[in-house]
Amino acid sequence: MPLPDEYLFYPHRQHGLDNPRHDWDPADRRAPIALSSRIKSIATIIVPVEFFPLAVFPKATTWMSPARNESYRTLDLLAEAGFEICLNWEADQRPLPFKTNSKPIWSLPHYGELGDFKLLIDRSQSEEDWQAQITETAAYHIALHEKEGASAWAFTLTPYVLGQPFRMQAVKQTLDALTAMDGLALMTAGESCAAFQEVMS
Repeated sequence: MPLPDEYLFYPHRQHGLDNPRHDWDPADRRAPIALSSRIKSIATIIVPVEFFPLAVFPKATTWMSPARNESYRTLDLLAEAGFEICLNWEADQRPLPFKTNSKPIWSLPHYGELGDFKLLIDRSQSEEDWQAQITETAAYHIALHEKEGASAWAFTLTPYVLGQPFRMQAVKQTLDALTAMDGLALMTAGESCAAFQEVMS
């Protein structure tokens, strides 16, 4: 016996997703974005800070919650406190303006599966495995440019993980490989979001 129709009724259902923070705009259905200076993709390296007193960094505009956990009010509270960018989300392949109770706060795609702690500590992968996954992700984004336009992505580089002396060679080799890639730019979260805001506004 099939389920009754009312069983499938969901009052908050929307086209594509039920997240009211940003519009549904899938990469395969939107117009590609072209950035200036032949940039095909922007990579951002996030260096997590364990202790973040706002009294020391009063002009901070970018936020990442501890363990990337947030409540239903986090984005509203961040916008009210003057933050402009949040790194908690993996949404999309380009920065997105998230709606809040006051002003939009931009979300930069942050790939948790590329985090050094996740790969090197949780999964016990080698430095070579980490390097390969970072550079393959960059190459993938560059290759998608012709079809989907410019993209942005971010990954963490944790001081107590990749900052160890025996891992510094892997870090240097990875940074050298990224900077040598045609079409890839390394930028801060603020620079990356600004580059997309310029062409999305």
